Amino acid sequence: MISLGLEGTAHTLGVGLIDDEGDILADIKKTYSPGEGGIHPREASRFMADRFGEAVSEAISSAKIDKSEIDLISFSQGPGLGPCLSNTGVGARALALSLDKPLIGVNHCVAHIEIGNLQARKEIKDWDQPLVLYVSGGNTQIIMLKERRYRVFGETLDIGIGNMLDKFGRLVGIQHPAGPKIEKLARAGNKYIQLPYVVKGNDLSFSGLLTESLKHAKKERLEDVCFSLQETSFAMLTEATERALCHLKSDSLLLTGGVANNTRLQTMLSIMAKDNGVPFSVPKGYCGDNGVMIAWTGLVMHQAGVKQRLEDTEVDQDFRTDKVDISWAEEKKAKPKQVEGKWKGAEAIITKKGDQVRKRRVEKKYRLPEIDLSIRKARTTREANLLKRAAAGLRTPGVSAVLKQNYEITMEFISNTTVSQYLDSNPTASANVGRDIGANITKLHDDNIIHGDLTTSNMLIENGDIAFIDFGLGEVSRRVEDKATDILLLKKAMNANHSQIFDELWGSFLKTYKPENRKEILARLERAEQRGRYF
Repeated sequence: MISLGLEGTAHTLGVGLIDDEGDILADIKKTYSPGEGGIHPREASRFMADRFGEAVSEAISSAKIDKSEIDLISFSQGPGLGPCLSNTGVGARALALSLDKPLIGVNHCVAHIEIGNLQARKEIKDWDQPLVLYVSGGNTQIIMLKERRYRVFGETLDIGIGNMLDKFGRLVGIQHPAGPKIEKLARAGNKYIQLPYVVKGNDLSFSGLLTESLKHAKKERLEDVCFSLQETSFAMLTEATERALCHLKSDSLLLTGGVANNTRLQTMLSIMAKDNGVPFSVPKGYCGDNGVMIAWTGLVMHQAGVKQRLEDTEVDQDFRTDKVDISWAEEKKAKPKQVEGKWKGAEAIITKKGDQVRKRRVEKKYRLPEIDLSIRKARTTREANLLKRAAAGLRTPGVSAVLKQNYEITMEFISNTTVSQYLDSNPTASANVGRDIGANITKLHDDNIIHGDLTTSNMLIENGDIAFIDFGLGEVSRRVEDKATDILLLKKAMNANHSQIFDELWGSFLKTYKPENRKEILARLERAEQRGRYF
């Protein structure tokens, strides 16, 4: 069976042909490059329309097949730029009708994952469903298959990593696409400039980093600013990915999307994956937008029984990754075992001795020493202080010793059971748990404590009561925005980890989450969710 795939979400018109053995028959790309500034959606769509017929003919010729041998037409249904998606959709429908072949609309983000899995299975034995870091212009997501969805366990809180790099490049005079040129300039940099490093759980924020980088570009060597921008943003991505890797106990890691072409990012993630003992893969040659990934994803969907009527193929600019039913893949159930009395997290090694645990933040080889030492020292001090402050209002581990020079905290052992584990075993308890979480976080926020990594894995169950741990990403803040971000992280974590009981869990939380400025916090939360940045 042969599938023809049409990619047209942004700047690249891609036409790919692939068979059901995963053999790539053709990969044709026509890429729009603006004379100045960023992508102009209507200009890009006209560029694609003008070259559509030529690209399809070139792909068929390159594959050395007759058009009658094509069995399926697949196209990028979204997310992406509206005019580009519309033109590609029209072309796909016309082609399917003229050849009298079935048509399937494909989620662009899912296609990036599926082409990565295809390539990884060719290189790595027993490759299964991995944790995915998907990085492109408009998307920055940490994803894993759970309950027939590619669930988003982490993402940008403001701007995608690729768009951040392109915007920086545009404003300092680097022609689009800026990413490869920034990478080249960064190789010539040798001075690290301290920049904002913002990680909140598995989520990230790049807007402050962009603003500060632009300020430094006016007074520092551009090579050094590019070097510092890359090192900071990529270390943030790697840290957030490692946190998800440890939390989800995944045994493989995939990097995909256009920004995945960056060799420094590949190196950082490879180091992190090796430290965690998991295989790492990048679909080299197919990280960026291409028609092959659309063709392959359409083919596996078709073989899994997915059928679409013409009216089902309307494009969707905001087509989220986690809205696709992944009926063709099986979720891996096996979990690696932990050594009794010892836990490894994204940042620290935790060992239990008697009724005490020792948490030691360890060196991260993927980060520059200037970044790593600063982060470990600051978070060790901050966590100890916040644990002591929070203990006045809710259950937290009692701190008995802090060794800043060793990045180490010794504290009380409370329980082996996280709230996440408890809910997995006792889903009917979701209402009670949700109410308890809401009441406890009310106390935190009324005391202006921002946890920074609110997930049910950072809460413990002790004799039916909830205790809070892992305050290393926290801070003291009166800002409504910070409190709203705190519960946004919680809401997304609940939805990703407990999707089947989410409505009851979140609804119960809202019944008891009543800080002084609750109305303003929830209004800010709603605005954050409506920003349209989560593809």
